[in-house]
Amino acid sequence: MNRETGRNGDHDGADAQYSQTLTVDVFQSYRGNRREEQRAADSEQLRHDVRYNEKSTLSFAEFSRLYDHAGSDEIPAKRNPDLLRVVSALWPRWNRGGGKESQAFIDAETRSLEIGDVAAVGETLYLMTPGSWTEIELEVDP
Repeated sequence: MNRETGRNGDHDGADAQYSQTLTVDVFQSYRGNRREEQRAADSEQLRHDVRYNEKSTLSFAEFSRLYDHAGSDEIPAKRNPDLLRVVSALWPRWNRGGGKESQAFIDAETRSLEIGDVAAVGETLYLMTPGSWTEIELEVDP
């Protein structure tokens, strides 16, 4: 027990549990008519590869061509946050129907998150893979 606060836990007490917010940028893979648009067909293939072929890398070219910035959200975070935890908090906030949608998601007027989407906290990128977010670095194009 902390002698100064009379509480269990860190020295700052419960009020300091979330001492900041971090901006998370959401990038969604392009949707369109895959029969008429090559960009939509390529985006569909990318989502398929992430889901079924364990793809967990993206090139600069793929990211630039196949993703659109859907919006940004402010996620409460502790000091020295685990960025994976911060990004994981995005899932219920950016999925319709769970009752926990953030105002940023509602304002973005976009679809729910899905496998293949990307979240960024500063320069750190995460790809939504089956079951979790995976940290990635964009590969340099050949």
